This record gives sequence, C-alpha cells and structure tokens, in this order.
Amino acid sequence: MSKADYYETLGVTRDVDDAELKRAYRKLAVKFHPDRNPDDPAAEERFKECSEAYQVLSDPEKRRTYDRFGHDGLSGGGYQGFSGFVHNFNNKKIIKFINDISNPNSKKGILSLFIINENINKFLNFDLNQKKKNILDEINYYFGNSNYKLLNMEYYNW
Repeated sequence: MSKADYYETLGVTRDVDDAELKRAYRKLAVKFHPDRNPDDPAAEERFKECSEAYQVLSDPEKRRTYDRFGHDGLSGGGYQGFSGFVHNFNNKKIIKFINDISNPNSKKGILSLFIINENINKFLNFDLNQKKKNILDEINYYFGNSNYKLLNMEYYNW
C-alpha cells in the first residue's frame, strides 16, 4: 500500500505557510493522540502518519525533496524518470552509461545527476565534451566510497 500524500494527511494545501502547517498538525495531533484514544489502534496509526508528515513538511530541505520526488525522494528509492529508466543505479551502471554515450560517434550533451545521502542532496552536472576520465573520477568519488544514492539522472544531447 502506498503512503498518503503528506499535505492531504495534514489537510493543508501545497502552498501552506509554516504557521498554518503547525496549527493543522497540532489540531490533528491532539485529536489522534494515543493518550486521548487509549484503545484505538487506528487513531494511534493516524497520529503516527500526522507526525511523520509534519516532520517532513516542517523541514525546508526535506519538504523541497518531497515536493520534487515524493516519498521515493525521502527514502532514497529509485525514481521513475525520463525514457523509462528506473534510476536505481550504482556507479558501474552509470559508468557504463557514460561509456555508451561518450564514444567519439555519439552526440554531445550534458549529464545531470541528483544524488542524496542521509544528510546531503547534491546536483552534479557533467559536460560530456570533457575528458571522460575526469567525469568517471568524480562519479567514482561520490559512489565508490560513500552511501550516496542516485535519485534522478537526465541526459540532454544535441
């Protein structure tokens, strides 16, 4: 079962300001708090959902990630992107992709990666006219010895 939209969970619109978000959360937290509903597991579950939604939407960085990628962006899961790719890549798959598109006969372009780890969201942009070794070294830096995950990859060619 998929998770409900955090904005719907709290009964607010996507353009909600911080004060209104807090009011909506507090109202629901009081209503569904386990101390007020001691023998109601559904209320306890709803309380947890509201708390999770507020935790994400009240943090500007998490909210931006959620607004852009939904629940997958927060969990580091694969992101369904352009051309039907499921972006659950490791560095070897990215390197193979770069080798395929950076041969002398291929069109030139830009490769954009959106990567995350538990603390950092980062955009990487590579001009495929650069030396392939420089691009591969940087990709190995992020994926070789770290826990970064790729959320989105886009390739623009000309």
